[in-house]
Amino acid sequence: MSKVGQRILTLLDAPKIDTTEVGRCVVELSAHLGNIGGFCDKDSQESIDEMRCWLGLFTNGDVYYALLTQRLPSIIGIQVDWKKKPFKLIGIEFGGSFNRFSAWVKAKFER
Repeated sequence: MSKVGQRILTLLDAPKIDTTEVGRCVVELSAHLGNIGGFCDKDSQESIDEMRCWLGLFTNGDVYYALLTQRLPSIIGIQVDWKKKPFKLIGIEFGGSFNRFSAWVKAKFER
């Protein structure tokens, strides 16, 4: 999962963004998250579903790439407590972030 995240960041840093390749990597990242979620409790699955929704929020463009750049560390950095079934995500601070992101987008792109 971290290799896919690194690949996305590399693609986003290029002078000309390959939207097809970014999309392919986002789909791969979403699949990894789905695999992890399949082993987790309901609350963790809801957090993973929110992450997957964030990944599918836009198809391309500056706002989407800003979203990826901002949220990718949180997505890649998820940790799972494998000690007890169902497994749980730990240290996740992803929920309720849409309003913060909206404010960030306005500040970045509205002049």
